[in-house]
Amino acid sequence: MENENVRKVVFEGDDNNEQIGRVDSDTKWEEFNLKQNLLKGIYAMGFETPSFIQKKAVPCIASGSNIRAQAQSGTGKTGAFVVGTLERIDDQMAETQCLVIVSTREIAKQIHHNYESIGKYMNVNTILLTGGRNRSDDVKLLNERPNHIIVGTPGRICDLLEDKMIKAEFIRILVLDEADEMCKEGFILQVRSIYDYLNADTLQILFFSATYSSEELKTISNIVENPVEIDLRNDEYTLQGIKQYYVNIGNQFGGKFSIEKKRQELIYKVHTLMHILAGQSLCQIMVFIRRKGDAQDVYSVLDQNKYSCTLISSELSQEKREAVLSNFKTGKKRILVTSDLCKRGVDIQGLSVVICLDVPPIDSKEDFIHRVGRSGRYGRRGVALHIVNDFEFQNLNQISESFGSTLEALPKTFSFKE
Repeated sequence: MENENVRKVVFEGDDNNEQIGRVDSDTKWEEFNLKQNLLKGIYAMGFETPSFIQKKAVPCIASGSNIRAQAQSGTGKTGAFVVGTLERIDDQMAETQCLVIVSTREIAKQIHHNYESIGKYMNVNTILLTGGRNRSDDVKLLNERPNHIIVGTPGRICDLLEDKMIKAEFIRILVLDEADEMCKEGFILQVRSIYDYLNADTLQILFFSATYSSEELKTISNIVENPVEIDLRNDEYTLQGIKQYYVNIGNQFGGKFSIEKKRQELIYKVHTLMHILAGQSLCQIMVFIRRKGDAQDVYSVLDQNKYSCTLISSELSQEKREAVLSNFKTGKKRILVTSDLCKRGVDIQGLSVVICLDVPPIDSKEDFIHRVGRSGRYGRRGVALHIVNDFEFQNLNQISESFGSTLEALPKTFSFKE
């Protein structure tokens, strides 16, 4: 039964679902009556016309509505709330007016860059506050100048609010990006603490995500009443534009469980991948594996076999993580091996291939969307390849069917360039 406190703004698309994530050529930015300097920044970024999520969300944000938005990764969700919130900022008031909370430092840095780029012609200051660096540096940033917008991770934001380093009196917008993650057990207590510091009577809350579970929807309904729901998703086109293949290695490592046997299976999967890559001109490829230790093993095998690869892990310092992503984004490294650290929000322009060497548990099936959604962003074509055993293949089929997506066996002759 639908929540009666939700006003739905659902875009079903036309018969050709390829439009999802692409621009709406019939709508112009000028139709939103945005500030001239904001328009100038939008066009300077090369955004000639808004995407569908931007067309639906920007006017709602600019009008002050609470929003719960859901759309496939790569459809322009970040641009939607960046433009909408910049329009709402009063640059004549030298106070913090907007908080943007995200789950990882990488996503925070990316969003902060988007604010600075789109808002570069405006008299609006944005700062980045995350863990992984000296707290005194953040306090210095807060005291140096008025900051209209703060982008950060929940732990650091909560800490600075508690110590009154962030002044909450004038904050009137709270954005939760990857909101499904923010509503999970690891973050929700911090999110509630942040919310308690703010003035609920005047606060606008914006939830953006590619997926929401029923529990996460319940959590959101307990935080905000009567949000506008902008839903650009249905089971038919959640992963539209991404071709999915699988290789089933069977059950040759089955039987009694042992850590060594699981490691042998993983190494076999990596050699299967190398066989597929042999002779191909490598594009940018992201390889996912759930566990950090497994990611290290995958990287080691690829590196020993002279593949241009790099590894990102939560164990790396923030500086090293940024260097790894930079090397991958600029093409200095062709393959990025990662645990599920990079399944959300990390935007790699031109990334068209994702390799998954295991399958998320059924009760975490949303991770399937976030992994596969790293490819085929902004309406581009993408490829996802799943290399799995018999048991994983069963789960993969079940998860894939639940999202209405199609799996095909990898053809004997195959090129990622096709």
